[in-house]
Amino acid sequence: MGDKQWLYEFNKQLDRIRIHFTVEGGRVTNIVVVQYEAYIDGQ
Repeated sequence: MGDKQWLYEFNKQLDRIRIHFTVEGGRVTNIVVVQYEAYIDGQ
């Protein structure tokens, strides 16, 4: 199946969690990136 990405936006789409992973045979085989993106003081 290959590379997949999951993105969850919350807090009025200012903060989000991004996970990039690899799937083979319907199972997650490798988590490449887990990233929390925060909007703080206008940045």
